[in-house]
Amino acid sequence: MILFGTTKTRRADKRALTLDIHGPNDSDTSTCKLRPARSDVVRHWFGRLVALHRTYLTPTGAANFDQAPQSSPVAVAAGRRYSFTLDGGGDAQLHVMQYVNGKRVRTSTKPGSMTLRVDTHPQLDALSIALRLNRGAFVPDRLTLRITDLGPLRPLENILLLIGAMKAGTTTLYHYLVQHPRIFGNRISKEPHFFSSAENYAKGPLEYAFQYDPEASDPGNFAFDASTHYAKHPFYPDVPERIAKFPGNFSFMYLLRNPFDRIESHLAHNLAMHEMSSDDPELWEHALNTTRYAMQLDRYHEVFDNPRFLLLDFDELKREPIGMLRQIEDFLGLEPYDYQDVGATNPRKTDRVKLTDDQRRTISNELADDIQRLVDVYGFTPAKRWLAE
Repeated sequence: MILFGTTKTRRADKRALTLDIHGPNDSDTSTCKLRPARSDVVRHWFGRLVALHRTYLTPTGAANFDQAPQSSPVAVAAGRRYSFTLDGGGDAQLHVMQYVNGKRVRTSTKPGSMTLRVDTHPQLDALSIALRLNRGAFVPDRLTLRITDLGPLRPLENILLLIGAMKAGTTTLYHYLVQHPRIFGNRISKEPHFFSSAENYAKGPLEYAFQYDPEASDPGNFAFDASTHYAKHPFYPDVPERIAKFPGNFSFMYLLRNPFDRIESHLAHNLAMHEMSSDDPELWEHALNTTRYAMQLDRYHEVFDNPRFLLLDFDELKREPIGMLRQIEDFLGLEPYDYQDVGATNPRKTDRVKLTDDQRRTISNELADDIQRLVDVYGFTPAKRWLAE
């Protein structure tokens, strides 16, 4: 990848900037003149007028952007880790944007004069570096950007999976935990479904690592994935097998909810998302199997000798979230953190489904053995009260 300077500049004034770029190798240097562009392309950013100076990193000879870039000897590579430091950046914000197959896949940003760590995508096509300026911001006429190669992009070391259950408070728990400075959520989604999708899994460990901030791979930190498809056997098979073959140290959490309440919420969610009847056999099969908590745990214990699991109670999350968070910190060996309340982060937006007495009896009969095994085999004592309903 070669670094280019362009004249594609979005500024609120008529001043040109000079950007001196020092690449990963001492001999790699380049100077880009960033000049003002058309006045009608000045944008608003968070409601304030900003200007944008941009340089591009593209494959050698590629000129597929708005204006043909000027070649320079500064190079970066795909699948590497870099630090970008803007010396004398003043009030500018440094943005690094990556493109794969013509689509932007990542934007990283920090205020000027701060070091920004960037993992380049394994199939990187282009990367742009931009300076965003608020109107009236102080920025000198000449800046220096230093790019340091920190080594290859590596698979994640510690991975925390919240495997479910669907409609059991996983979104609320996720938003609590990502506040912790050592827990990093997936940048694509709370639920990237990496291990439940054969297509996603085939992209490999480096693609998965790229989906997290670089700090997620630091010693003692955790990459956090809260995909509820990981506990939906048999609808999403082979999840434990894929995880077992994947590099990294895995810790598992499973948030469990009263089966009747969970199924009511499950039915309401699916009826709102899809045109189907509440009596649809496939919908009921899915709802029941997702609530066979012991069966879902069995799948992991069949594959792993001694999986590192923490079973959590939805009612405790509602009643005493901080107590649950302390339990999770102990489980992961993390220092206590002062969490901010997140409230109900995924409240029901659909009409409630109320189970009939006959439906409740059917559910009770279907799940009784599974609930008993959840208590006897997996030691989840809160499930005892479900047996009494």
